[in-house]
Amino acid sequence: MGESLKMAQFDRSNASGLSSSASDDSIQADFALHVKKGEDTHKWRREVIGGEDVLLVMVADGHGGDAAAACCRDKLFDLVVRAANGDASAKALQAAGRAAFELAHADVRAVPGCTAGCTLTLCALNAQRDELTCCNAGDTLAYLISSELPGTVQMITEDHRIENCASERERLRAMGGTLGRAMGRDGQPAGPTRIYPAGLAVARG
Repeated sequence: MGESLKMAQFDRSNASGLSSSASDDSIQADFALHVKKGEDTHKWRREVIGGEDVLLVMVADGHGGDAAAACCRDKLFDLVVRAANGDASAKALQAAGRAAFELAHADVRAVPGCTAGCTLTLCALNAQRDELTCCNAGDTLAYLISSELPGTVQMITEDHRIENCASERERLRAMGGTLGRAMGRDGQPAGPTRIYPAGLAVARG
C-alpha cells in the first residue's frame, strides 16, 4: 500500500511537488494541476506529531462525482494524526496511513446517496528524520525526482491498475472476480484488463 524511504538516500530529493533544501532544511510545497471534470482535489498541511514537524500532502482523483474526494480531503489528515498517536516515525506513519485510509473509506460509504469514489495518495514528510512515507490506493502515483541527478525519477507508490499490477490481479481473482478485456468494434478483445461484471480498470479507490 505504501513505502517509507530515508530521504538521505536521494540527497533531499523532490517528492510529488515537495522539495527540501539541504542547505537550510526549508521545505516548499507547490502544486501544478489541470482540473478537467472538477472531481479531483488535493491538500497539504503541516502538523506537529510527537514534537516533530510533519508535512502531509494528499491527492484524490475522483470519479462518479466529487463527494468521495471531498470527504477524503476534509477528513484524511485528522485521521492520520489521530492514528499516529504521537509517533512521527516512518513505521508509525505508515500504519497510521493504512488505518486512516480504511476509516476514510468507511466515511465515504456513510455519505447519504453517495455513489462516487476516488483514488487516494498520501505523502508524509518528516524532515527531522529525513523520512518520506507514502500510502496509496488506486493509480494516483507519487514520484521522487532527484534534485542533484536530473532525470532520475523513482515511483514510490504502487500502481494498482489491474493491467499493471500482478498482486492486484491475484487479489481480485482470490475474491472471485473475473478478469478480461472489453470487446472492440471488431469483436476482438481490446483495451486494458478489467474486472467484471463492473468492467473497472482500477478496482481500488
